[in-house]
Amino acid sequence: MEGFTSSLHVKGATAKRLQQAVTDLLSSEGFQVLDADTANPDSLDQGITRGVWIAKSKGDWATVFCSDFLFQQEIGRELSKQLKTHVLNIWTNEGSSWHYSLFHQGEEIDQFDSTGETGDELQEFLDNDMDELAEEFDDEDGPQAIGADDDDEMAGPVQEGLSKIAELQEQISSKMPDDVRAIYERLHEGKATLGEMRRFDQWSQANQAELSRFQEQLQAQTAELTAAMQGVFQNGFQADDEDGVPSMLQGVLPPDMAELFSKVLAGQATGEELQRFAELSQSDGENDLLSADDDVEEAFFGEGDTEDDEPSDEFSDEDEDEEIGDGPMLSEAALQQHLGALQPLLGKSVDPAAVAETLATQDETPEQPLGEFLSFLGIDAGYSELDFDCLEDLSHEELAEQGINLSPLLLVRSE
Repeated sequence: MEGFTSSLHVKGATAKRLQQAVTDLLSSEGFQVLDADTANPDSLDQGITRGVWIAKSKGDWATVFCSDFLFQQEIGRELSKQLKTHVLNIWTNEGSSWHYSLFHQGEEIDQFDSTGETGDELQEFLDNDMDELAEEFDDEDGPQAIGADDDDEMAGPVQEGLSKIAELQEQISSKMPDDVRAIYERLHEGKATLGEMRRFDQWSQANQAELSRFQEQLQAQTAELTAAMQGVFQNGFQADDEDGVPSMLQGVLPPDMAELFSKVLAGQATGEELQRFAELSQSDGENDLLSADDDVEEAFFGEGDTEDDEPSDEFSDEDEDEEIGDGPMLSEAALQQHLGALQPLLGKSVDPAAVAETLATQDETPEQPLGEFLSFLGIDAGYSELDFDCLEDLSHEELAEQGINLSPLLLVRSE
């Protein structure tokens, strides 16, 4: 399944209790919560920012579907505290990976990424490995830039586009009060609280006309930047073999950056994704990933090695013994951490080894291992393919076939 899907699962809650808990939580944070079935139709066009559905199927879990993922994540944290229970937030990303955050009594006690990356590992890559790649590409004796004579001509439109987007963001940021600007930064980091989201909603609604103009300008500039970056990569990376430099780059980049790289090549990257990719692929203002040529194999594989030769072994035999399943390398410590956090949620008949195998499984459709994982916890596997938008397209009959009972839609307004 393409795109992004997500849902939030609350242990030991009935749909009615969860509906009330969500309403009480949001009301306590200053939001107004309306029942779409009973609300005055005239009031539904005024300041509604989010929708929330509560779903119940067989088992000991109830599910929250929210139209705003960051809002849903924070609801999960607070519900786990309010109801003193476990809450699991799951999501899939572009049909390529699956993830979860597990909360208990207000704390995130575990998080999982099927690509094998963690925040620390990604940050270490950005701090160290990207600089090493930059040194390889910038070395006078190393690979020469593709179309070196035209390098400025190629990179110029990209840098100019990034600068214009940065200027637009700075313009809108400068118009924000200090407290709103701080919330804006926390929103981008995924760390804003529900109360902070409400405050930002209020400011956004009060400045809706100006924000609309900003959005139009941003979309136009993003379209230009997309074309510029796509031209750089498609025209710049030329290789004689069928794999070529793009495939080699994807092989050494972290999964999330490799995915961004693929989107750039396909012309499918959003404005934020383009900006993030450009930031990650640059060091001290130099176009590191734009400066590879046909000899880039030497930079990646080392002197004396080629793509056809067996690459130098980065992992010891001990590390190889820790590989589980056909997915990412999982250390014993990481595996035990996941299983330890999940243990209270697993039935007596569930084999932890089977859970470990699922956590390490890579599949063309991440919904399959995610569905197996949910089944181990007593959650219907079908939830791996559902999200807020999906529910709008399903009839009551289709939901009933899956055993799902959907509560009335809750509409959230920032008062």
